Amino acid sequence: MIDAKELNQRSETVRGLLREKLGVGGKTLAKQLKRAGRRLPARQQSQGRVILDAQERIVHPKLANTIDMAELKAAFAGLMEHLSAVDPKDRRKGKLLGWLGYQVFNLMVIGALVVVVLFWRGFIG
Repeated sequence: MIDAKELNQRSETVRGLLREKLGVGGKTLAKQLKRAGRRLPARQQSQGRVILDAQERIVHPKLANTIDMAELKAAFAGLMEHLSAVDPKDRRKGKLLGWLGYQVFNLMVIGALVVVVLFWRGFIG
């Protein structure tokens, strides 16, 4: 059985990885997981909910016995494995490339509209 101190230590480790790898701030793990949103896959979101549920139950002695330890350990392992594999530099690079692609597309659309207007006005072709 896991005690509250060990659960809090593991939660702090997850909070640190969320802050470091995804850039998600917050005072509690619940706020960080909420702010992470779709940056975490659905499976890791559900693992985060398992951890949050365990944090709520661990403070009540009778409810602490209902925590599924295998599920909790798997949730911590899965979330830590996913967050450890995240590369913050690659995420930033992907964001920048996506933004640049969006801008190039907008410029192409504007260029096509300028050509169409010039054609209609009789300045070309």
